[in-house]
Amino acid sequence: MYGIVSVSSGAEQLPMEDYHYLASTYKMIYSGLSKEAGKKLKQFNPDFQLIRYTNTAAYKGSGFPWSDIDSKFRWVEEHNRRKDIAYYAACRLKTDVSKDASTIQVQNGSDPFDNLSEMKASTTEGPYSISSQEYVFWVRIGEELMRVNRIADHDTYKELHVDRGFDDTEPQQYKKGAGVFIPVYQAGRGYPGMKNGNVHYAADPASTLRRDLNIRYWEYYAKENHFDGIWMDVFGPAMIVGQGDANGNRLDWSEIWDFNRDTSYISGAVRRSIIAKYNYDRLAEVVDSVENTYGEYPLLYANNISHWYYEEDLIFFKPHNGRRMINMFCQEGATVHLSIAGGCWQGSGVESISLSHPGISIKDINSGWLDTYDDTRDAASKGYCVGPILSQAGCRAPYISLLNAEERKILETYHYASYLLAVDRNKSIWLGTSVLARSGDRPKPLQFTP
Repeated sequence: MYGIVSVSSGAEQLPMEDYHYLASTYKMIYSGLSKEAGKKLKQFNPDFQLIRYTNTAAYKGSGFPWSDIDSKFRWVEEHNRRKDIAYYAACRLKTDVSKDASTIQVQNGSDPFDNLSEMKASTTEGPYSISSQEYVFWVRIGEELMRVNRIADHDTYKELHVDRGFDDTEPQQYKKGAGVFIPVYQAGRGYPGMKNGNVHYAADPASTLRRDLNIRYWEYYAKENHFDGIWMDVFGPAMIVGQGDANGNRLDWSEIWDFNRDTSYISGAVRRSIIAKYNYDRLAEVVDSVENTYGEYPLLYANNISHWYYEEDLIFFKPHNGRRMINMFCQEGATVHLSIAGGCWQGSGVESISLSHPGISIKDINSGWLDTYDDTRDAASKGYCVGPILSQAGCRAPYISLLNAEERKILETYHYASYLLAVDRNKSIWLGTSVLARSGDRPKPLQFTP
C-alpha cells in the first residue's frame, strides 16, 4: 500500500523515527521540503519521491516575486509572451484602421462582443506593469497588440490612443467590425484597477506557454535542485481557476477566444474536449523535450481531475509513445466538497472566520460521494492511477487549524473506506491530503444493503 502526504510546515524538525515512518509508509511527499529533510527520508527509502508543487494556470505581471523560480519563469510580461495569454472578446472596430493609425474607434457589437465598459488605459510608463494600480493595458486585433495610452469616451463608442505594434508585433490594417480582444485575468487575484496586488493573467491552453513553463519548472527543481519531479496544479480540461475580465468579473467561456480555430471556446463538453486535447499535446511536448535533452523521462503528477470533467480527463491517461505521462492524476473532492462563501481561492476574510460561520458548509455528500466513487472505480478498473484528495486540499484553507483531531479522524476514515471500496485491492493504493468539516454538519452514515 502506497500513499502521498502533503507537508507544509514543521517537517524540518521531525525526530528521526518520524522520517522513518514517512519513508516506510508513503511513496512521496508533495511539498517544498528542504534538501536536508529529503536526505533523511531517502536514507530510509532510496526510492522515496520528493515532489515540488507548481502552478501554471495564472501568470503575474511585474512586481515583487514570490521566489527565485517565479522571478525567472512566471513573469509573463518580462518574457514577452503576451500573445500566449488567453484573450476574450471585448468589442469591435467602429471604423477601418490603417497600418499607421495612432487612434482607433471601438464600439459594442453583436454577442459576445459587448464588453466595451471594460476598456482601460495604461496607468504607468514603459512596457511592463508594476502592480494592479500601475499597470500596462493593451488590446489584441488579429495578430497585432496595441498598448492603450489614453481613452476618449463618446456616447456610443470609445477612441483609443494606442502604440501600434506593441511587444514586437507587426502593425496591420483592419476593417470595420474586426474583433478587439482583452487579456483574460484571474478573477479576484489581480486585474487592472484592483485595490492592491499584482496583475494575474491566464494562459491560452492552445499556446506553448504552459508547456515551456512546465519544462523550466522540471529543469529547475529536478535538475538544478534536489526534487525528483513536479506536481502540476490546475491541470486538465479547465484553463484556469476563475477566469475573469478586466473588471475582475467571471467570464463566460463563449467570450474566451481560440485564435487557432478563430472562434470562441464555446461551452460544455465540446469546449472541455478541445482544451483537454491542447493540454495533452503540450504535455507530450514537455515529456519529449525533457527526454530528448536529458535522456530521462520526467516524473510528473497533476490535478484537478473532477467528476464534471471526468470523460474529458480520460485523455490524460492515454499513453504517449507507449508510456503514461502522468504518474498520478489527482481527483479533488473525493468524498465531500467543502465550500466557503465567496470562493476559497478568492477568500478575503477567510483567515478570521470560525467553523460556526454560515459561509462554511458541506455539500453533495450523497450525490457527490457516489459520483466520485463511480469515477474512481472506473479508473481503477481500467488500470488508471487516480489519486483522491478529500475536500479541497489544493486551495488555501486556513480553517483547517480550527478542526479537532476527532473530526478529522471520523471523516478521513469515511473517506478512506470509500476509496477502498472503489479500487482494486491488487492495485497500489493512493491516498490524499485532507480538510474536514465541523462535526455539526456531518451527515448520517450511508446505509448499504447487501
